[in-house]
Amino acid sequence: MTPKNPIGTREKILDAAEVIAHLGAKGFTLEAVAAKADVSKGAVLHHFRNKEALAVAMVDRSLDAFETAVEAWAGTLAGPAPWARAFLHVSLFALDAGSSDPSYAPMTFLYAAAREPALMSPVQARYFVWSRRLASEVSDPVLAATVRAVADGCWWADVFGLAPPDRRVREEIVRHFDALLGV
Repeated sequence: MTPKNPIGTREKILDAAEVIAHLGAKGFTLEAVAAKADVSKGAVLHHFRNKEALAVAMVDRSLDAFETAVEAWAGTLAGPAPWARAFLHVSLFALDAGSSDPSYAPMTFLYAAAREPALMSPVQARYFVWSRRLASEVSDPVLAATVRAVADGCWWADVFGLAPPDRRVREEIVRHFDALLGV
């Protein structure tokens, strides 16, 4: 008999938690996550001391996935402000219908905010760092703030179904920002 890999189990639990979080904060229980992950509640508690610790891990994983996607995209870009351009692109297209990455899911943030506003502190801290990085690459502070506002606005429009811009419009937004930077 091969022993179970605890790292694999932890990720399996996080994957299950993302699925359960999509069903809403009320149904997000350790029992539901354990059942979805096909592990015992004790296994969940072995990796996460309580539901809040699981939620924090979900938020951290989601932030890490977003940041990794931005870094990867930035590495493919030539010209000025590659990280800022990648931040905009990933934000505009992360929730695209074709996206299947469960680790960058809006429900992670919504669950964190609905369940315990203090869980938003890692998001706030990361956004502070990202905002500073945008400002360091884009010399015009208004343009840097506009990039963030457009990225956030499109993301939230997707999350809440608030007449989100279609793909063509998003592509034009990226082209417009590139032109402002002289790309």
